[in-house]
Amino acid sequence: MNLQTLFSISTVCLHVGNNPLNRSLIDIFKRFKSDEGDEFKQEIVSDLEGLLSLYEAAYLRTQGESILDEAVDFTKPHLAAAGAGAEDSTLAERIAHALKWPHRKGMKRVEHLFFISIYGKTQGHDEAVLKLAKLSFNVVQHLYQKELGVLTKWWIELDLPKRTSYARDRLVEVYLYCFTRVTTIGSVYDDTYDAYGTIEELEDFTAAIHRWDTSMQGIEPKMKIIFEAITSSYDAIHEMTTEEFGISYCWDYGKSAICCKFIPRRSAMAGQRLCTDL
Repeated sequence: MNLQTLFSISTVCLHVGNNPLNRSLIDIFKRFKSDEGDEFKQEIVSDLEGLLSLYEAAYLRTQGESILDEAVDFTKPHLAAAGAGAEDSTLAERIAHALKWPHRKGMKRVEHLFFISIYGKTQGHDEAVLKLAKLSFNVVQHLYQKELGVLTKWWIELDLPKRTSYARDRLVEVYLYCFTRVTTIGSVYDDTYDAYGTIEELEDFTAAIHRWDTSMQGIEPKMKIIFEAITSSYDAIHEMTTEEFGISYCWDYGKSAICCKFIPRRSAMAGQRLCTDL
């Protein structure tokens, strides 16, 4: 049995991602199970690189893919037991990192920084490649800092956290995941549905957004603030894209997305008011 094949197949699955090709590759993992097919073969435990790759690839699992559920259950304790004693210190670091935060659950830029560090410690690494990786990271980081500066200025001017004190101020957190104005405001109306509005108030709020009713009649005062923030942000996006491209097709699409997808889902999940604004 070629244990390196486990590493190769797992790595391919990890990088192909969630698409039909990857789903067809999953059955290949059956070759690493016992003849009875009830558990993974013990021989693969000694292949830490393959075991780690299988563990990472298994987090691509979707509901009903029992073989990947079994892969996580099998690899996790073996990696935890063998990782600390691994002869390769960089492999030990990667195992510890993966057990704490699997690659597919991490933020790409944070993961990049970790693996740049690991690559620099790897024996025989290419200095030119390492230098280019660091340069790329620093250039993109500088761009992110500029974007976050612009967003922070806009967020302060909007003054939404102070005007809706029940909501969490999550600008940097949301930026790391999505970095858009609309998504940042989305974190506030997420809290509005979860922890502020009553069913009746949220129904009125939802209906107003569906109508895109800028008169905002009958909407609870704090929700008017959020609606104003939403409409002003979309208007700003419309203005910027029209000025740059001469057309703003994304404006109508964005409105449709918030009206037809996010808001109805949050409205259905809303409960009674859990706290009041002080």
